[in-house]
Amino acid sequence: MSELFTHVADRIDRAVQKVTPLAYRVRRRSRRWVRRAMRKPRSVSEGPNLLPLLIRVLATFSKADGVLLEEEIDSSLGFLRYDYPDAVYSELRQLFRQALYEQQDLTAMAQKLSVQLSADRKIMLGVQLYDLISQAGLKQEQVVQFYSFMSQLGMAAQA
Repeated sequence: MSELFTHVADRIDRAVQKVTPLAYRVRRRSRRWVRRAMRKPRSVSEGPNLLPLLIRVLATFSKADGVLLEEEIDSSLGFLRYDYPDAVYSELRQLFRQALYEQQDLTAMAQKLSVQLSADRKIMLGVQLYDLISQAGLKQEQVVQFYSFMSQLGMAAQA
């Protein structure tokens, strides 16, 4: 299953490269040179592509009583709509739909994200997830799942 997400992430990266190949390379190299000149380690955004994992997390919280909330797809992915070309956005949407119908291991995802996300990004993810479950009516099961997930991220106090 993770191979599929890796494959989709690679396709997204290639699509972005095709749309703006020169700008993509220049931006990537300039970031690398500045980072090396300042002797800074790689940041999360320059590290492994977390987008497929974040989409799976959003998909898990986009269900209410096991029922798919179609409007939540656009709500969840709305913040990505203008950051990526239409072709990439449609692949992200397809990945989101696929993740909706699969059983997700929130514990494993939380453990991976707890290591790879900064505290600010964890809080931003928590806000996005809370917004999703509040739109679904704050069902008790989802609230418990949310607090458990945030605790595993190391953000229990902020939740």
